[in-house]
Amino acid sequence: MHFAIGETEELLDAYGSSYTSYRLYCNGTFHGTVRYREFFDLHESLRAVYPAAELPAFPPKKLFNLSAAELSGRRHSLEKYMQNLGQSVNILQSPIFQEFMRKIQLRACGEDFDEPGRYSVYLLNGNAVDLTVDPKVSCEELLQLVGQELKLPIELVNFFALFVAVEENGRCTLFKKLAPFEVPFAVVKTNAEEPTPVGGIIGRSTKGSVESATKGIMASSGGMRIVIRKNYWVRILLCYMNW
Repeated sequence: MHFAIGETEELLDAYGSSYTSYRLYCNGTFHGTVRYREFFDLHESLRAVYPAAELPAFPPKKLFNLSAAELSGRRHSLEKYMQNLGQSVNILQSPIFQEFMRKIQLRACGEDFDEPGRYSVYLLNGNAVDLTVDPKVSCEELLQLVGQELKLPIELVNFFALFVAVEENGRCTLFKKLAPFEVPFAVVKTNAEEPTPVGGIIGRSTKGSVESATKGIMASSGGMRIVIRKNYWVRILLCYMNW
């Protein structure tokens, strides 16, 4: 898992006081803005659960306002901290870390990201499935819903995963696999107007036998690649992992 902090922003809180916010990116797509104290609170929460040896060093607090050079140094240190967390499977799977990431991502979507919406799910053969879902639905929940609509056997759902793709000039380019803590339609909303570099690697499933799964999928009417579309050029795709 790769994290980056692209730049900082000066924002105002509810009391009119300015603070520095860090724009956090997750595997190449914008995830949300985070204050230093939110990173600090995350670190303190992790310290209560994990031994110090399992956690990277956290950039210390400063008593006075930071200079431009110090601010740049803190941004780099926070980025390194997040990158080191991203190398720990235990931390990536922890409820503390996943709730932190989900909170940051949903906040970036704004207050209008609450109402259930109608989403069309397109198969590559031209057929479509319409779903009315809460836009805050998780990757796992969305996988289950699509599998149910397509009557895909539940034991085969784990051989699929959600991906982000960029559509340009009528073509969809696969960009990245979504992490379990990411909210698919939040990724679409927060990256719809932000240029996203094209790249990334398609993952491969390690659960079960791909050969036996292939036979089951081919026998299922729902065992096809799926494209979830909304009116943005950033798309969410559901792909068979052996594609």
